[in-house]
Amino acid sequence: NTTEVKVKQYMLSGAFDSGFSMGLMAKDVGIAASLADAVGTEAPFVHRCVELWRQAAERLGAAADHTAYYRFVKRD
Repeated sequence: NTTEVKVKQYMLSGAFDSGFSMGLMAKDVGIAASLADAVGTEAPFVHRCVELWRQAAERLGAAADHTAYYRFVKRD
């Protein structure tokens, strides 16, 4: 399972170096929320995700790897 590999290799190991930035993830989630709004779909979960990814990017830095979100959630 790809998710299991990513979690073990990049998150649980503490490497946080998968190669995709926190800032780009926050941007992509924001695009998904904008698309939902544009087509008139209620998407409260997506909007909450936007808030959380933006907070994580502010706290950890936009250049941090997106897998470092684990640190944000754990509140280390």
